[in-house]
Amino acid sequence: MASRRDLSIAKSQAYDQSPGQWPPKPLVQTVAFMNRILNREKTRRLKVQSTRIHNTRIHNTRIHNTRIHNTKFHNTKIHGNKVKGKKLMSDALNKAYEIMSARVGEQTSQSEWFEVTQQRINDYADVSMDHQWIHIDVERAKRESPFGEPIAHGNLTLAIMSHLPQASVADGPKIEGQKLGINYGFDRIRFPSPVPVGTEIRATSTLRRVEIKGGMIETMNEIVVDAKGSNKPVCVAESLGRLVF
Repeated sequence: MASRRDLSIAKSQAYDQSPGQWPPKPLVQTVAFMNRILNREKTRRLKVQSTRIHNTRIHNTRIHNTRIHNTKFHNTKIHGNKVKGKKLMSDALNKAYEIMSARVGEQTSQSEWFEVTQQRINDYADVSMDHQWIHIDVERAKRESPFGEPIAHGNLTLAIMSHLPQASVADGPKIEGQKLGINYGFDRIRFPSPVPVGTEIRATSTLRRVEIKGGMIETMNEIVVDAKGSNKPVCVAESLGRLVF
């Protein structure tokens, strides 16, 4: 590989060969030759550098394209079933929402009349650990209670109202894609009047609200529990449920 030091040495040698001539002819030829070599070397370096830059760009582009390709492949192929599943779930969810929304205001179920006995009140007192005398002490309740007899726990009414034997259930369009239903609690609960022992109660449920929440359908049913022979309900509850798809 020629260098500028080699060019200087060549100049000195050429001068020694032709001391009476300046610039000596051999020097002129040598300098021209060395310049060609230097230019050739410079061109070679530029080509090498350009090739390296080009290769780097190609390499980066290939890596970039590979990542993009792999990401697209990964998302489409591996997660394709999940994407498809989500779309199917979304379709089923929206369809179910339309069906349920059209039923808002309808009575969805009504139970048979069911007697609340002293034995059931006592059993609930044991389960809930609420042994207050107004519920389980018959003699004292007759003497001291303003109701003149034992009354059921309000939460006993709440606990059984959705599980009473059904007298009627409204038929509606079939909900496709529903996996299960869950109890989500209550918005509002009131006990307007007591349930004296021996009272027969009946629960009536009416759909009041339908919303999509968290990939599920949330329903609010107003459940009114009536006592036979009374115009005042013993319980009014806004029950929340969720349909899972």
